[in-house]
Amino acid sequence: WVDLYKTLRGKGMEVDNTLWADIYSRPNYIKGRYQLADLIPKAEEQFPTSIPERIPIIGRFFKASEKAFVGSALRMRLGVFDRFLEMQKDLGLDIDNPRVIKDTGRLALQMTARSKLGKPGQALLSHYILWAPRMVKSAWDTMALPFSADITPFARKQAAYNLLRFIATVAVIKGTAETFIPGSTTNDPRSTDFKSIKIGDTRFNFGMGELSIITLASRLLPTTHDGEWGFWYVNSKGKYIKMEGKYGQRTPFDFAIDFLANKTHPSARVLV
Repeated sequence: WVDLYKTLRGKGMEVDNTLWADIYSRPNYIKGRYQLADLIPKAEEQFPTSIPERIPIIGRFFKASEKAFVGSALRMRLGVFDRFLEMQKDLGLDIDNPRVIKDTGRLALQMTARSKLGKPGQALLSHYILWAPRMVKSAWDTMALPFSADITPFARKQAAYNLLRFIATVAVIKGTAETFIPGSTTNDPRSTDFKSIKIGDTRFNFGMGELSIITLASRLLPTTHDGEWGFWYVNSKGKYIKMEGKYGQRTPFDFAIDFLANKTHPSARVLV
């Protein structure tokens, strides 16, 4: 909020100087640990361009939101990394071991929506096709990282805690809504309303990209309904529909394309 306020007052440079002075003075930066863990990006993917800053009046609000977002994202990411590294030091682990540093960074990146994509196609995906692909990858890593074979035991344990926290959070949200308004939620991942609270005809989406991935997977894999196997989904009216490939009927491929199209830049959406 301080960053937001100062930028709106025209003190964006002061905001930048304060942020980077803090980062550059941290022991983990001075010792090169942040760099090895690849925690400091050239730009946050949610703000791929600064062109809107040139729009009179509106541009200042865009710039202020960018400063607030980038500053909070970096502080969170580095703070998570610092905390996990401190925990490992207390456990007697070698925090200068490159593998420990990289896996701690991998955990911090996943928890702050910036998981690595891997080098093949990274630039193409990030800059020209997908919007915020690292955020999607982070949602996937929430579920996959605890079962990764190439990660240190400490990082795997913390990733498992994160997965349990995610499950508990979803359970609390759904359970609370269901207690006050019975029938407002569904636990069937094939449903359109799996990640929503439905009150009448109004839906309140409580986000979490992990839920979107779970819904997509449940529609792309054969499941059963009333003892019948097939590709099923539940529409907005709660009706179970089997995708049988009939003319005009939705298919698993359609759901996959819809998911991809919703994650793309407007310019790439036409191509998809």
